[in-house]
Amino acid sequence: MPINRPPPRWLCLVFFLVGGYIILLALGVIPYYPRPGRRSIFADPQHWQVLSTGVCFVCGGIAIAFRGSRSFLLHINGAVMLVTLLAPIVWVFFFSENGFGNGWSLGLFVVMALIGGLSTWLRTRQGRSTGTEQSDDPLAAAQVYLHYGRVAQARELLIQAKARYPARAAEFQRLLDTL
Repeated sequence: MPINRPPPRWLCLVFFLVGGYIILLALGVIPYYPRPGRRSIFADPQHWQVLSTGVCFVCGGIAIAFRGSRSFLLHINGAVMLVTLLAPIVWVFFFSENGFGNGWSLGLFVVMALIGGLSTWLRTRQGRSTGTEQSDDPLAAAQVYLHYGRVAQARELLIQAKARYPARAAEFQRLLDTL
């Protein structure tokens, strides 16, 4: 059984730095020097789409920095991150001259991504599992420790889990009795 590891906390600094650089570039605080002979979607970075991408990076940094928290503000942060990620993509594919014309082939993908993001957000708001919390189960973690022969760590984890989750104490005690 694989263990899902959360991203390291230092990664939020990378997201903040990249997002901050993109935002300052889009606002004109940092000068932009185009390279001759290169083609790009934007002639210069001072477009709302570039600014939106920078905001998305900053929101990603906030999500990593405060992961595990169930704050309402983090749910708003996630919604802002989803919108600032999808808005420039939708604009490029549907409304720019570099896009796919009417964009019906990509439209289905965008709608499915929006529905998936919204359903995940609603499930976490209602307290239902999204499938990623299974690795947070102390019993599953203890089983992994036992699989790799770390009996002392499994025992310590189960003792802590009994104190933390008194409703499941009998379940943890049964595994402790087998050690």
